[in-house]
Amino acid sequence: MRLMRCTSAPRTARSRSATDNRLDRGVWPPTGQSRVTTATRVSPTRGPMHNTQVRFPGSPGYAQPEGRTMSADEGLGSELADARERVTGDPRVGTAVDEFLDIYHLVVVGVAMVFVFWIRARNWGEYVVDGEVLYSGNDPWYHYRMAQYTVENFPNTMPYEVWTKFPTGTSVGQFGTLMDQVVALGALIVGLGSPDPETVRMVLLFAPAVFGTLLVVPVFLVARRLAGRTAGVLAVVTFAFAGTVTQGGSILIKGVVGTSDHHIAEALLAALAALAVIVALQVAHREKPVIELLDDRDVAGLRRPLGYGALAGAAIAIYMSMWPPAIYFVGLLGIYVTLQAIVSVARGDHPEPVLIVMAVTFAVTGLLTLGTFDVVDVTSTKISLIHVGLPVAGAVWSAGLLWLARVVDTRDLAATDAATAIEETMGVRVTDARASRIGYPLAVLGTLAGGALVAKLVVPGVFSYSVSQFIRVVGFAAGQGSSTIGEVQPLPSADVLFVAYGMAIIAAAGLVGWTLVWRAPSGQNRPERLFVAVWFVFSLSMTFTQGRFMYYLAVPTVTLAGVAGAEIIDTVRDVGEEASLSGYEVVSIAAVVVLLIGPLAVPPNVHSMTQGSNLGPGGGVQGWQSSLDYLNDETPIEGAFGTAENADELDYYGTYAAEADSDYDYPEGSFGVLSWWDYGHWITVLGERIPTANPFQEGANSAARFLLSSEEAEAESVMEELSDGENAETRYVAVDYKMALANSQYGGKFFAPPNFVDNKSQSDYRRFVQGVRQTDQGLRLVRDRNNRIISGSIQKPEYYHTMPVRLYRYHGSMREPAPVVVNWQQIGAGDGSPLNVNPYRSENESLIQWYPSMEAAQNAVRNDSTAQIGGIGAYPADRVPALEHYRLVNVSTRSAGQIGASQPGIYQLYQGGVDIGLNQFTFRTLFERNPAWTKIFERVPGATIQGEGPANSAVYATVEMDVPRENASSFRYTQRAETDAQGDFEMTVPYASTGTDEWGPDDGATNVSVRATGPYEISTTRPGFGGQPGTTVYNATADVSNAKVIGRDDDPVTVTLEPHDIPVETPENATDPSGNATGVENATA
Repeated sequence: MRLMRCTSAPRTARSRSATDNRLDRGVWPPTGQSRVTTATRVSPTRGPMHNTQVRFPGSPGYAQPEGRTMSADEGLGSELADARERVTGDPRVGTAVDEFLDIYHLVVVGVAMVFVFWIRARNWGEYVVDGEVLYSGNDPWYHYRMAQYTVENFPNTMPYEVWTKFPTGTSVGQFGTLMDQVVALGALIVGLGSPDPETVRMVLLFAPAVFGTLLVVPVFLVARRLAGRTAGVLAVVTFAFAGTVTQGGSILIKGVVGTSDHHIAEALLAALAALAVIVALQVAHREKPVIELLDDRDVAGLRRPLGYGALAGAAIAIYMSMWPPAIYFVGLLGIYVTLQAIVSVARGDHPEPVLIVMAVTFAVTGLLTLGTFDVVDVTSTKISLIHVGLPVAGAVWSAGLLWLARVVDTRDLAATDAATAIEETMGVRVTDARASRIGYPLAVLGTLAGGALVAKLVVPGVFSYSVSQFIRVVGFAAGQGSSTIGEVQPLPSADVLFVAYGMAIIAAAGLVGWTLVWRAPSGQNRPERLFVAVWFVFSLSMTFTQGRFMYYLAVPTVTLAGVAGAEIIDTVRDVGEEASLSGYEVVSIAAVVVLLIGPLAVPPNVHSMTQGSNLGPGGGVQGWQSSLDYLNDETPIEGAFGTAENADELDYYGTYAAEADSDYDYPEGSFGVLSWWDYGHWITVLGERIPTANPFQEGANSAARFLLSSEEAEAESVMEELSDGENAETRYVAVDYKMALANSQYGGKFFAPPNFVDNKSQSDYRRFVQGVRQTDQGLRLVRDRNNRIISGSIQKPEYYHTMPVRLYRYHGSMREPAPVVVNWQQIGAGDGSPLNVNPYRSENESLIQWYPSMEAAQNAVRNDSTAQIGGIGAYPADRVPALEHYRLVNVSTRSAGQIGASQPGIYQLYQGGVDIGLNQFTFRTLFERNPAWTKIFERVPGATIQGEGPANSAVYATVEMDVPRENASSFRYTQRAETDAQGDFEMTVPYASTGTDEWGPDDGATNVSVRATGPYEISTTRPGFGGQPGTTVYNATADVSNAKVIGRDDDPVTVTLEPHDIPVETPENATDPSGNATGVENATA
């Protein structure tokens, strides 16, 4: 487009006179988009018409331009009113219709809000179990703690947390923020200024439903700002039905009562921030502020654009203060500003108004964020240097784009003047010589590339972190540690989006394509529409990268769908008017509603929506609850372990601060609880003890190294790292069945720790075997009722030496291998890779086979790469030593099921018709004998047993332990030692046989609930084997006191083994008819 010059006054060459109206570069705004009124103000350098006022459809002061056709809102109202009047003959009916149509959008918004709240809150009672409010997942529990703290210290939030990440404590950037303050305020109002904990829990329970309902408001306002009331109404109705339970990140799931995380609050504040940016862009587009107004100190001309730019900056700062990773929004805005500047210059417009307002937005964001500064570091999870630096960089970048645009503009103007002079003097028409269309984008891209290179050289750490975070959020890739988090997994397929949003996602994508490809470059678009297009594309990339971000995608999707629907209605209206058709308006609206809402309102989706509000807290927290109650009630108070008396130094809702550049100094008597990071918040809130790892993934590396330790000494070295002085140590380990379950298809978490330890991988510990069957159509994979391919896990020898297995399955006892062999075969998969399947070629070979002796089993696997001893259930391939310092003290009342806690995949293969070799005797190989959901272990010094026996012999010390749970099996702890040449031996055992009722929390000790049924049996034969006939065994019994186990008595227990001859006539190691050694099961600890 050729530059248009104002000719009301002469202009000196190469000067910027009052007649240089460089913003007036063509027809603006596009015909039919807005009503323009002009408040003329003359700038010394910019000339008149720089403060053009624009009224958008539906906004105050908007008047229908002469010759312009009616909008969808107006057309429908007029048509319905006229129709009513013609039918009834009463003009008052038409007036009533007009009055209703003036407020119908408010009615729709109100009804939608009621429906949205109802669908999310209707089954709130599912989260109240035995009179106690329970939440779904992990993070809601920590939000409860933050809200409760804020209630007690309103409006202050927790500055530093010492009740997690033992032994350092931490600052919690994503918690104790605006969301928790809002919940606390709600609880204070409901509780009349003094709410009890249950009131706070109940308010937090409903918080996501309330936040999800409030989202309706920005959805309507954004769509109305873009295309009027009809667009707003369509967007709201689409939002009400969008987001079914097909994916955990859907807007419905995140807004259901009980899922009281910050996700839905994020979506609300993101939508409000986007709305604020849209309003600021509209004001900039309407008022057209320029730099010369600053020179003139024209406060009236700058008040509105700069004011709304500042409000947008405040909205973004509030969003980041609630959720620090919202720094991504600043990056999104930077991308938009860059694109807008390039597009504006390319279409012959000037980006100055937008760049000025956005510079203010960036600057205010950085300034306000500085007030909530948290850590002097570069991290996205806490308010850090990047949260201040990136907005400041955005303001500088906007100013740079503005300066660059002016430089290019000056050169274009000179070239245009030269062309005009040639034409006037020589009569030769010269083609437009402007270079801005090509030069400006190249200059911008070159500046970006140069800036990136400088950043990489000067601040390589910041540059690397920024790139990695960008890739992590929108780069379709997750980090190794992040891959273990369910909510950050990539979106499985694009089909999920259609199920969640129906035709709305297609309509939104189509409108974005139209906006970016055609309307923006051609000048037929306003800046806010380009922003919303960038917002949608960014949110879509985030969703594909991490499926949970579907809740961010919801608002731009439904708003753009509403805009697309409104424009379709406008187009149909225009066609109908030209063809003189009647009823076209109603038909077009009905068609759009059916198109957008129909796929979402069909019975399967409606059923999915109603089920989405009936999720309940799930088995996880209920499976842990009794064990967490045990930690709270039957272990010493923090600060009072052992002989310490420092409980008053660790107030549960106290206010703490770490010393500068150091961690919190825990008092003596403090202790930590080690578990996988998933369970840290439960331990803090329900157990009121201090976890070493938490769902912030703090402490995850240490926890992973402990859990994957193959030697107890290696595990103990990790525990020493997790200690803070002589009497401030990690004292307990909490494991559940999932931590020991290798098959992630059935909820197992064993796959996760290898992702946090160098040179470790999941394949080091297990292999998967898939089931196949011969059918008339050939070989077919076995699938479950959900059409998923069933995979059974076979554990490798390394698996059985890890701490979760030695704790959960063996309770710290030694374990000998058994003569059980697992077989599989390899076939070629569709992509040519090898695929492990159950044996199917031979009727004499099955997946699991028992042999009469270990020698026979070893012979069966010799030279066979597709067979191994053990690897099924609790049966290892080799001896697993006993632990010396860990004893089981509690099991949960809830069971995980004997199959579910052991080999659910293999059992599913059996259910699917695969011959896995099970019979009445071997079926027990799949069972977990003590399948409590959660088990608590105490780390103790252990008691020393010293004694004398036959020289150079193995000695076994065994004690029978009773598990106080209904239908639970007792177990035997067995420790093994070797005598020396003089017959002396020594061993350390963690279980007491006497005195457990003499110690409890008041004594700084644990009230142990798993107790011995008798003394230790010490023998030279393995437990369960009475010895070979005709041999001599050496036996003794000994009591081990609890005082010795917990280190209050350092004296060893001494024994002397006495000989006992085994008669030849009474062999005790007989075999059953199946040929399997009956002593195998008795070897189980």
